[in-house]
Amino acid sequence: MIGAPLGDGKLAAVARADLAEAAVNVALAPAGHAGRTYELVGEQALGGAEVAEALGAEYRPGRLAAARTAVAASDALDFQVPMVVGTYSAIARGFLAGPGGPGDLAALLGREPRPALEVIAEGR
Repeated sequence: MIGAPLGDGKLAAVARADLAEAAVNVALAPAGHAGRTYELVGEQALGGAEVAEALGAEYRPGRLAAARTAVAASDALDFQVPMVVGTYSAIARGFLAGPGGPGDLAALLGREPRPALEVIAEGR
């Protein structure tokens, strides 16, 4: 079971390896990127239900207050409690769903980014 206060919100997740590869590509050819700003987001936004399904689990939306209590009771550092709760809130409100479709990440990689659900399923 995966419980999180995400509601129906989604996150345009990106594989860490894809971000690292994009950063290397920029670092190897800095002149072509001078003064540019990139939006490095996933092409498909994922919600709690999709992530749970990829992991063979069930998603149960939770409450933000309960998440705050759970994070505070864990080994999290003091600054991490509002950071995690703020991220949950941003996802739930749709602020991290990204623009969708091909974007800057694919252009920087020179290929399509790995689908986040594929990466998540591999981490099972």
